[in-house]
Amino acid sequence: KIDIPKRFILAGFDEFTPRQQDLLETLGNSGTQITHWAPRQPHRNTRYSDCVRVCLADEEKELGAAARWARALIERGAAGPIGIVIPALTGMRSAVLRVFDGILRPEAKYAIEELDTPHAPRAFNISLGEPLARVPLVRDAIAALTLANEHRHPISVFSQFLLSPYFAGAESDLMGHARLDVSLRAMGEPLLTLSTFLRYLESLSETDTHPDSETDTYLFQAGLLRGVSLLRELPKKQTLSNWAQTFADWLGCLGWPGERAPNSDEYQAVGAFHELLAEFAGLNLILGKCTFQIALSRLRQVAEKRIFQPRSDPAPIQILGAQEAAGLSFSHLWILGLHAESWPPPPRPNPFLPIKLQRHTGMPQASPDIALSKAQRATDRMLASADEIVVSYPRISGDLARTPSPLIAMLPEMDPAILLQSGLPDAWCVGAGMGDKEPLLDTQGPILESDDSLRGGTRIWQDQAACPFRAFATHRLGATNLDVPTVGLDYAMRGIMVHRALELIWRELRDSNRLAAMEDAALRSKISVAVDRTVFEAAKKRPETLRGRLQEIERARLAALVMEWLTFEKGRRPFTVIAPERGRLVSFGDLPVSIRPDRIDRVNQGTANEQDLLIDYKTGNAAMGDWFGKRPTNPQLPLYAVVEESDGIGFAFVRRGRMGIAGIAALPDLAPGIESMDKAGVKAAKEFDDWDGLLGTWRQTLVQLAESFAKGDAEVDPSSPTETCRYCDLHSLCRVVF
Repeated sequence: KIDIPKRFILAGFDEFTPRQQDLLETLGNSGTQITHWAPRQPHRNTRYSDCVRVCLADEEKELGAAARWARALIERGAAGPIGIVIPALTGMRSAVLRVFDGILRPEAKYAIEELDTPHAPRAFNISLGEPLARVPLVRDAIAALTLANEHRHPISVFSQFLLSPYFAGAESDLMGHARLDVSLRAMGEPLLTLSTFLRYLESLSETDTHPDSETDTYLFQAGLLRGVSLLRELPKKQTLSNWAQTFADWLGCLGWPGERAPNSDEYQAVGAFHELLAEFAGLNLILGKCTFQIALSRLRQVAEKRIFQPRSDPAPIQILGAQEAAGLSFSHLWILGLHAESWPPPPRPNPFLPIKLQRHTGMPQASPDIALSKAQRATDRMLASADEIVVSYPRISGDLARTPSPLIAMLPEMDPAILLQSGLPDAWCVGAGMGDKEPLLDTQGPILESDDSLRGGTRIWQDQAACPFRAFATHRLGATNLDVPTVGLDYAMRGIMVHRALELIWRELRDSNRLAAMEDAALRSKISVAVDRTVFEAAKKRPETLRGRLQEIERARLAALVMEWLTFEKGRRPFTVIAPERGRLVSFGDLPVSIRPDRIDRVNQGTANEQDLLIDYKTGNAAMGDWFGKRPTNPQLPLYAVVEESDGIGFAFVRRGRMGIAGIAALPDLAPGIESMDKAGVKAAKEFDDWDGLLGTWRQTLVQLAESFAKGDAEVDPSSPTETCRYCDLHSLCRVVF
């Protein structure tokens, strides 16, 4: 019934399936002439004369060299097409896009809306698409659908939702969404439910200090609430067609696919996703009614299997896999990644069939011989498909040394330094239309005005001493790192809980006499009350983390720790706690600073030797040596001592394995571990004759740091490059290499 042509020409076939072989045999028996086309082969004496082999440092350098080579050919007017063949293209697609965009279209990276600078379309096409589920617009849509499931989700999913450009408010209030992401991460919960997320948004909206974001920042919050109301009215099980409509309604509530007009690729992705939903809805007969979780899982599976390749205009550079290049001819060709471990590719026999049977029938990838034969045919074909060919392999791949594939060992080696490479223009000049730039080293920020708001308290002095740029960027520009919440309670939260429990205890006890007179049973009862309140307050901040068994463990741990500390304090000289966690705002060195000492103990009260000892609780490590020098590492206690005019300062170590106080004072023996300066274990303290002299030096040092900060000193000048920069959050901003 089919009109069979008299001649078939087969091009680019390396192997035939049994069904294809049956078809070809039937066609041949019907009188059809079947011709196997093969690319032209160079003369035997000149075979491979136009092919060279180069070795690059790694895969990144390989991609960069190939992109610069292709750009240089275009600049010289090569007729094309120019081929870039990458056998492992599927796994390298994102890296290929990044490198080739950066070299062939650098202006796109620096496109600025205000400059309205158009940039050219891509000069290259990639033959292989990617799963629709990994296309950013669809990936974020599926992530948003995941949030609708009232389970606990990683904080990264909520960050992805907040920072995605494909939902309501993403364009009109990008900075507001970024601030929400920072605040959400700072809360410390690694896992959140949608309900907890909405409560966080509500609490953040009540405390937001940015009036410009009152309408836009929470635009998507209303959409979330509408979507939640929609989901609550649905039955637990529906058909897939109903779930497809639910998914579309949920995304509509969130403003997907965004406020701005989509570009060509995004527009095609939206259409592909709608087609996917229609296909998904057609699976009713297979699955029947199911839950939200099952329906979303099926949608994700279908999206992973659907390959998305946006349509684009013809381009002079074609980036292909080894199979896609079969039967094609190029004016110039570069083949990447042909090291011995990847080419020929290792066999991958079907795990569900006997290997002996697979090898007997010659199934693809059944044995090394079959893989070698197929790779040899592909290599011969590619090496005959262009007039000029470069074959490369990385010296290092995956942290392992690599050697050239034996299939390209016969090619002459060339020094990559003499390869044709494009001299790239400055990418920023291309994008912004700027000419030559004059370098400028700017280390001076604006002077601090009286109405400028500051955050950070005593941390300003610590950062200014460590590095003026860090202090300026953090406290003047508001730069901050993104917290990465961890599972369980972090050390910071546990330290806060210890501080809070001790504050509550000493508000009740007030002095050492009441502590000494209290029986252990009564003391444990008071500790239990303080710990219960502390854990309750902490659980309100970390509801998803501090619950169940972990809450009981933390309650027992905290009670034992506080009891051990108070037992130590029973052995001290009589004292009165006059300021447990008292905070106030003071002016120091023309800087307003909020100070909140953990404790001020009055020793020898009512006598001529009455002394005030300022104590700072520590649940980690600390050293008294950090108080001294022109740029003290930890100036908090010296600052408190100067402002409060105390007679001594000390660290109170409250942790397993170390219970005690370490510090210095005008007089010795204010507490166990408090020494006078002449007997202190810190060499720097012995350089001062008396306590007043030390306070005067501290005042001078701290005033100088405050004045330097106030006048806008922003020089990148770490006090200790190896230590200061190692734990800094601003590497991408200051660009210091340490």
